[in-house]
Amino acid sequence: MSVRQRDALGDVAQFFAVTIAIGAVFAVLIFRAGHIASGRSLFTRGLMWSPGLAALLLLRRRGVSWRTIGWTWTGRWEWICYAAVVSAGLVVYGFAWSAGFLDFPDRAGVAAIASDFGWQRLPTSFVVVGYTFLMMTVGMVPAISNALGEEIGWRGYLVPRLAGAYSFTSTAMISGAVWAAWHYPMFLVSDYYRGGQLWYSLACFTVLVLAASVIATWLRLKSGSIWPPVMLHAVNNLFVQDVMRPLAGSGRLSHYTIDQFGGLLPLVAVAVAVFAWHRRGDVEPARLSLEATEEAAFPLQKLA
Repeated sequence: MSVRQRDALGDVAQFFAVTIAIGAVFAVLIFRAGHIASGRSLFTRGLMWSPGLAALLLLRRRGVSWRTIGWTWTGRWEWICYAAVVSAGLVVYGFAWSAGFLDFPDRAGVAAIASDFGWQRLPTSFVVVGYTFLMMTVGMVPAISNALGEEIGWRGYLVPRLAGAYSFTSTAMISGAVWAAWHYPMFLVSDYYRGGQLWYSLACFTVLVLAASVIATWLRLKSGSIWPPVMLHAVNNLFVQDVMRPLAGSGRLSHYTIDQFGGLLPLVAVAVAVFAWHRRGDVEPARLSLEATEEAAFPLQKLA
């Protein structure tokens, strides 16, 4: 291990420690309530912003400009990510429904949505379509805000720092491992996952996050921006957790197949991650440009 690699890992450890320190306040409030959506989800939003705040504090402490985070909106990759995540979700849930793994639409879920939106006397199809449309449009505003809090840390700070010292694969795996580990306490002390066996849900979630890290790292290096990873993250959270979770009822194997804690979505993510990994040469010029610098935090230049 080179000196630069040891320094990079030291920065990762420091970042993780600061993230935990900031997020501890919100984590304790969630632990105390035992419910991930407690405090009208404000606790969770605060927790999701802890990586971003940690990254901004560390950059400021070192006198490094926040512009190194990568704020440029690409105008292309964001919408590709939106469409890709929704398409993958439809494939996963469509397959699970056709195979009898889940009930769709769930009567109790539709009734709760109809009551919340004042749509009690409207057809089920209207409730399902109307709810999905509103969530995937208007609902994107808070979803992007929440995902941004995390992505400033994971792809805005960790990926540039690691890419200057490590290969693409190591950068994706190390940042992905930190990302996954940050979520683990929620499995133990709250209702973060749907149910079923804890070990199985934890394994599926870990595979999903590591695969997503490969995809998001590739997008960050290719675009020079955090916004494509933010969109990837936000749309996944919104579609899987806020749209499909209430609409897809429990089936005989739903705990083992759907959501972020079942086996189907990680399989799709791994397939896309393998494709991105095989195209890692596309982002190697950006990674090598980081490797040539001696700064503690590294800007990323957009590739032509």
